[in-house]
This record gives sequence, C-alpha cells and structure tokens, in this order.
Amino acid sequence: MALARNRLLDSWEAISSASFTTFALNASNNSAGSIGVFEGGHGAITGVIFNATAITAPPTYTVSLQGVTSRGTPNGTVYGGGAATGTVIPAVGVNTVTFGTSYAGTPGDQIAIVINSASAAAGATATIATRITNAGGTVNSPYAIQQSAGTWSVITAGIPSIAPVYADGTIGTSFVCPSSLGSYAPVAGNYYAGNAYTSTVARVCNGVYVYARVAAGSDFTVSVFSGASTLVGTSTTFSVDKLAVTAGGVYPIWVPLSASLSMAANTTYRFVINLTTANNFTTWVIPAFSSQTFREAYSGGMYATTSPSVVSFTDSLSSVYMIVPKFETETGGGGGVMFQRGMTGGFSA
Repeated sequence: MALARNRLLDSWEAISSASFTTFALNASNNSAGSIGVFEGGHGAITGVIFNATAITAPPTYTVSLQGVTSRGTPNGTVYGGGAATGTVIPAVGVNTVTFGTSYAGTPGDQIAIVINSASAAAGATATIATRITNAGGTVNSPYAIQQSAGTWSVITAGIPSIAPVYADGTIGTSFVCPSSLGSYAPVAGNYYAGNAYTSTVARVCNGVYVYARVAAGSDFTVSVFSGASTLVGTSTTFSVDKLAVTAGGVYPIWVPLSASLSMAANTTYRFVINLTTANNFTTWVIPAFSSQTFREAYSGGMYATTSPSVVSFTDSLSSVYMIVPKFETETGGGGGVMFQRGMTGGFSA
C-alpha cells in the first residue's frame, strides 16, 4: 500500500466546519460529481469514493468517469470506451464504486466524476456529500459540481469529497472523503489531544499551527512527547481572549515552543494541546475516515492521538486533528542543513 503523501497538512487544507455540504439525487436530471486531473504515480483510476449522508430507498446509481467540456463540465463521453462506469445502490456512509475498466490516463488529463440519478424519483433519494469546508475557502482544482434540472453548476467553495480511487488504494490529491466530521470535546481535567508524527529524517521544530476558532477563556498549552510518554517540549500558556470571534470557520494560531526541539529520525513525536481553562474551543474539527489509506491521502503520516491526565496515549490511524508542527530545518547525510522557513507542512518526498 503506497503512502499518498509524505508531508503534513498545508494551511488551506484545514477543515473548518463539522458538517458536509450535500446534494440530494432525487430526480432524473440530478447528478453530483467533481472535476479534477489525472495524476501520475498511483496507477490507473479504478473507481470512485463518496459519502452518502442520508438514504431513502435509493435506486441503482451510475458512477462514471468522463471527459470535460471547454466550460468545465462533464462532456458525457465515458472514458475507457464507455467502460469506466460502475453501479451502486448507496448505503449511508462511505461508498466505493469499482469501474468495469480502469482508466490509465496521462498526468494532467482532465477528468469528470459523475454520479447519475437517471432513474431516481422524488421518493427515492440518496443525499451525497459534495464538498468539505476548508480554511482556504476555495480550491480551484479539483472542484465539486452538481446538476439540477439538467443544468450543471460549480460548487465554488471548499474541497470536493467525491474522489477518484487509484490502483494503489489512494484517492486524488486535494480531494478528501471523511466518513464523519466531529468537534473537539475534551473530558474534564487535563486532557491531551493532537497528532502523532514520525519523520524519516532529523528535523528541528519551533512550534505548531493550531487551526481552530477559540472561545473567550479557552486558553491552552502545547506539549510535545517523544515516544509513548517522554515530555520533550512545551509552550507557555496561550491566552486567546483577543482571538475570540463570533462567526466564521477556523483560524491559524501560531504557537511557538519555549525552546527549539531537535527531533530524531524514525522517532514518533506527539504534538498535543491541553486546555488550561474550562472553556472549550468553539470549533476544532476532527475528520474520521473509513480507512487508514484514505486518511493518509489527506494528512500523510500524521494521525490523531489522545491521552487523559495520566499520560497514556491512544492513537487513531483513521482520524486527525487540526494541529500541524512547523519544521525550520532538516539535517541530512553529511550534516548538511536545508532551510524551510515559512511553510506549514513538511518536505515532500
């Protein structure tokens, strides 16, 4: 199984709402889908993944991979000689559809995913999650689309959640298809929540970005643990009253560590927050995925970890928190140093 991304989340990818944008396939001329490009390195496109958030006795839907018009909408011509098509009777949750014939395209080819409700009636409905709201606002490519009363339109915000599945098991870059979206709700008392990450090279970390919407009085600290329980880094208490806002999504909060942290290669580090007051964040989204592979397509080698007041971490390989370490330097063979200032993610491999 290939790891889709050997890097961390970029700032624009932070999920900023714990709800999906949806579209009901309940009429013969209603469809949902997305437009993107074929990418190399993962083999052929073998199918499609999507999340059905509600079901009312749905009929069989057709899922196809099509070409794209000059107007950026599906052109009706199915790839693979018409065989890049699959059928599905959706169930609530994540659905994976396998095509009759995989599509081995050329990197950069435009592709359109279409979930067609040609036989649907008003009483037979699958409601499909079309996009996820993100901190960056709008992703220009890929993007979500929907057809209503025979007319296609672009959903001009967020990250599309109807995604191509490649032969190595990953989904397309800049697509995301969680099985659920939750909100941070810490237990009473000390409670650590954040992400675990293992770097294959030695690095230096000076702090983290927390992507959240805070409430008045939801002060917190950041801690870094090496391995299972060794505390190796901390921040001062971050007072957030001036950052509290009454509307909107999530906002990046830069939290420096009290001292630079030299991270050893091939060692797991846990970057976690701990609220120091009783007031929870207003918004801190935790996406969960139906498999580790689909979570890796979103956040690479970074995954959720939590611990109660007695430090004993429990990891979740299928979910991730919106907290990202920032690496200043990377040391490689021969002791060389490559600077990476101003980036919220890790090095691409």
